[in-house]
Amino acid sequence: MSLHAEDTEPEYLEYHEQIDFADLNVAVANVDELVVTVDEGTSLFKRVSARKELDKLTAYMAKYEDVEQELIADVLKDDGDVAALSYTEAPLIEADGHLERISVATKSVLPFTVSVSAATGQSSGSGKYTFTLQTRIQSFGYASGAYVYEARTTGRWSSTSILGGEKHQASGHDFVLQASPELVYSDAFSCKYKQYVLGGTKNGVIREDYWKEGGGDAYVKYAVKDMLPSLIELTDFTLITTHRAQATATSQKPKKINSYYVHTWKKMDLGVSVSGKVSLHPSITLSLTPQFVEKQWQVYDYVVYNF
Repeated sequence: MSLHAEDTEPEYLEYHEQIDFADLNVAVANVDELVVTVDEGTSLFKRVSARKELDKLTAYMAKYEDVEQELIADVLKDDGDVAALSYTEAPLIEADGHLERISVATKSVLPFTVSVSAATGQSSGSGKYTFTLQTRIQSFGYASGAYVYEARTTGRWSSTSILGGEKHQASGHDFVLQASPELVYSDAFSCKYKQYVLGGTKNGVIREDYWKEGGGDAYVKYAVKDMLPSLIELTDFTLITTHRAQATATSQKPKKINSYYVHTWKKMDLGVSVSGKVSLHPSITLSLTPQFVEKQWQVYDYVVYNF
């Protein structure tokens, strides 16, 4: 199976949402309290739209507590302004000793409920396991004739339960990719693990069990181990790239950052082909071709933004 940005009718159940921050004010009170309000200085139409965005953000943070902590940390560090945030949530089900994505064709026989977003018509499962892929644009303003920004791709496992590969989370490694319509100036990767210890678990274990596998001007590709000896499992990761969007008529048009995650439970290579040219097209699309189709699944997310 090859995954690419033009997939309009997903084969698997998933839910996609984007939250725009253009008319929202983000601040921190008492060091650890995130305060997000609607900009009352904008037009009535923008205020109504912003309240909808705020409702979406509130619901998202209620489900994933670490999202709020990430935003608080960025505000306290004065680490740019959030321009937009999107996420794709993929419900998972146990099958043959590992976690699988749920095909649209089988949702009627699931042992849990599946809700549908009235706004998008997309499905979201409320099962035990979920993988969420998030893409966030962090703006650093205008300088020297260009808009400076970061694109941050984050993946989160809702629960691992020592499932995901054959007996453990995986044999081999997973892949994380991000594609941008602007030149990638720098990139960085980080990840955290859960370790099962006597009497419980130890969360937030930081390790460097990842490596860069290439890319080019338009995209970055990393590999990350998701199951290590001594019952250590991947819980989340973040890939950050930096960019400069030139202030031209073209740069004012909406652009898209594409994020991809490939989960495997067999050691394999991943082929990548690129569609689009950096600084010429509003989106760079990747087509991914895994070495073994039957031992992997993929999740795709995207965020659309302009300055």
